[in-house]
Amino acid sequence: MSDWRDLPADVAAAERVIQDQDRTARRIGMIEVDPTDPALMDALRVYAAWSICVEIHGDGPGLLASMDDSGRSICAELTVTEAQDWRSSVNGCVAIEPLEDTHRRRRQSRWRLWRRRQ
Repeated sequence: MSDWRDLPADVAAAERVIQDQDRTARRIGMIEVDPTDPALMDALRVYAAWSICVEIHGDGPGLLASMDDSGRSICAELTVTEAQDWRSSVNGCVAIEPLEDTHRRRRQSRWRLWRRRQ
């Protein structure tokens, strides 16, 4: 759910479409949606960026993708082809990198910081 009080009209309309899917779940802030419903998926595309947290689960265990309102990162499990398609669709506006590269860079950064303190 969103913590914005004055959502733009199209985002507020999308929020109502999503909330109408499951009124019980709405009270706890988690809503299960049907990914085969095109109107619902359109609403999610409009609304997701305004949400506090979005998590995408598949049929199996584990999380497929997540993003939250910190705006720092979005993590998604993608094939190489999906990553290439997404990279071309965002046209260089954001960095897209394998998660193992992100972890390696952070470890290296922590190591350099530790070495400076020695």
